[in-house]
Amino acid sequence: MHPIPAKLKQEILNEPEYKVCMRRMFFKDHYCRGRITLEHTEIYGGKQIQEKFAIISLCEYAHSVDNYQNTGILDKEKNKIIAYSRANEKDRKKYPRLEWKRYSAYAS
Repeated sequence: MHPIPAKLKQEILNEPEYKVCMRRMFFKDHYCRGRITLEHTEIYGGKQIQEKFAIISLCEYAHSVDNYQNTGILDKEKNKIIAYSRANEKDRKKYPRLEWKRYSAYAS
């Protein structure tokens, strides 16, 4: 895992949408627990995509998994659906090998 570049991280932290759990807002499938964290949803060319659309905010509960203690509900597929719904045409052209059709269909 690579850290988010400082300039991008500052931009993200100034956005109101990153102050809440995007999974809760999009799917309404849980009650949040813990602090808000940032999740890289995609890898392209062997590296995490360092773009706003591909970095989402999640509460600790939605960003972790521990089935034994029932303390997390991490779901990479749902995270990708959220990210793809946030992408614009420029993002689609920049990353043509991503599964745009697969995940965008769920986001509509």
